[in-house]
Amino acid sequence: MHLKRKSSSHLYFFFRTNIAHVLAYSLLEARPTHVTTRTPQGWTLLHVSVIRKFRPFITTILKHAAGNKAFINDIDTWVDLEQRWMFAGDEYPHRYVTGGTALHYACLTGDFEIIEELLKAGADWRKIDSHGRDP
Repeated sequence: MHLKRKSSSHLYFFFRTNIAHVLAYSLLEARPTHVTTRTPQGWTLLHVSVIRKFRPFITTILKHAAGNKAFINDIDTWVDLEQRWMFAGDEYPHRYVTGGTALHYACLTGDFEIIEELLKAGADWRKIDSHGRDP
């Protein structure tokens, strides 16, 4: 398989289904421009990685996005709650949040290592979501 020819949709599929982590990681390393793409629903790869708690991917994404604070603090644009609920089961507290940053989602998951990594990378703890809530 030629990883340089794979699209970002392949990468999101790997993350969403929790399969082929090694392949997804290899694809991200081969195509670092995929770091800033969005899912058709409006999440960035950073949002998906934080929600799924994929620490190695978060580290890789932040490495490729170094210095890009606008990307790190980007809000999701997924507004279709029915689709969001289908994507995320009841075990994910983020399914009711819209317009959040990766830091919002990390706080919802309660993963302090991810929160710390995002803050060190430049995540803004004062940025509010679409409902006016801070992380």
